Amino acid sequence: MVSLPSDGRPDDVVAAEAWQRHQQRNRSVIVDTCQGQLKSRVVCPDCKRESVTFDPFTFISVPIPSIADKIIAVTAAFCELDENKTAQPPVKYGVRVAQTGCVRDLKIGLSKLNGFDPNAMLVVYVDGNKIAAVRAVASLALGVEPCN
Repeated sequence: MVSLPSDGRPDDVVAAEAWQRHQQRNRSVIVDTCQGQLKSRVVCPDCKRESVTFDPFTFISVPIPSIADKIIAVTAAFCELDENKTAQPPVKYGVRVAQTGCVRDLKIGLSKLNGFDPNAMLVVYVDGNKIAAVRAVASLALGVEPCN
């Protein structure tokens, strides 16, 4: 590996030169498909001199972010009658809830989407054509953890 001084030249020029030198010594299908270049920048805290190098890599560690939220599919059936005394049809929503969220969080998220008071909502789990469970504020609902 040979480091090329940038000497104030643009990064793309220095990077192209470094990659060309690397390929002169390492020409293969593996280099073409599996290797890349990593830019390193170091600044001396005393003299403020900056060093920029472009180094080849085959493997690079990249953190995988954890998923903090999940989307829960909800079909909301409203029991209120409209001005014509007819029931509103059920509406499907995708409600974003934290992985550690609870039924209260589900209600608040649904409220933000439909404008209804979360305290007036009842969460019911329907399996097939029958009610399988009624969920209270602090109980487990569709994989949402209980609130403490």
